[in-house]
Amino acid sequence: MSEFATPRVPVAPEDQQRSYYKYYNAPMAPADPQKYAKVLAGPIDPAKALPFQDRNRLFEPGYLEEELGYCVMPDGTGYLANLTQMPGVTAEMFDWWFAWHGLNDLRYGHIAAVSRCHQSRQQGILMSPVAA
Repeated sequence: MSEFATPRVPVAPEDQQRSYYKYYNAPMAPADPQKYAKVLAGPIDPAKALPFQDRNRLFEPGYLEEELGYCVMPDGTGYLANLTQMPGVTAEMFDWWFAWHGLNDLRYGHIAAVSRCHQSRQQGILMSPVAA
């Protein structure tokens, strides 16, 4: 187990019967150790973060000054950036994923199996931590 690995979130028995549950148990690809190091070094300078009101800059070509990190903005809001390369992914694939993964907690769980929180669509709240 990696030094960064955490236990997986428990899955409800009814979700364990779903055809795609096997993917939940598949091993996760390791993240880039350089990403961990950068995040663990502490927050980025808020002056290098993208203010919410400038969010349309994400559509401009090129990269922002900080593409990986977190901080608290001067107005008190939280900021998180994590550039994720996805070679070969098309716009249609991206659209399908965002429609598909929100239909059931387990579908989101494929990418957040080790998350310590989950969303309850019925209650409309984010609960953290998930009781083991």
